[in-house]
Amino acid sequence: MNHVLKVCVRLVAPVVGVALLAGCSPNTPGKAEPAPAVSGTPSSSAASTVFGDLKSCDLLNEALAGQSFPAGEPDRAGGPNSCAAQKAGYGTAGLALHSGLGLKDFTSDPSKIHDGDVNGRPAAQLRDIVGSKGGCAVAVAVGDKNRAFVNVVLSAGSTDEACDFAMSVAKKVEPFLPKGN
Repeated sequence: MNHVLKVCVRLVAPVVGVALLAGCSPNTPGKAEPAPAVSGTPSSSAASTVFGDLKSCDLLNEALAGQSFPAGEPDRAGGPNSCAAQKAGYGTAGLALHSGLGLKDFTSDPSKIHDGDVNGRPAAQLRDIVGSKGGCAVAVAVGDKNRAFVNVVLSAGSTDEACDFAMSVAKKVEPFLPKGN
């Protein structure tokens, strides 16, 4: 994967919502720009109270343990409590803890959402998050107004593989999330 594409994937994966790689491809350098798909912006003060001392990087690292990912790094692009880890040759996994944004705020196009659950907790899945195969996001409800947002963008692989991996990460993160709220 060339440098421009690596940079684009690194920037897009942890973004609060769906992003599109405008002009980014292995052959065409470009600038990654967010798509207007998620409404609202989580506030840093709300994130510190709803999720308490939970840190997205701690949770992501725990979920990715034993899978050869490097330690996740904070990534403010996804919000004040967001983290991403990139595994060379595989892709990027990200986790953001969004306070003040529920499942209904997941995307501006509800027709693209697949409702479900993660360990019995309401959740929603969005496939092809970067406008092409190999990207998936899973949002897990933390009450009505908060969510944990897991996203995966594969360097190579199918959307089904990305969604399976995103769901796996979400299932490992869910037991650590606050109940209710």
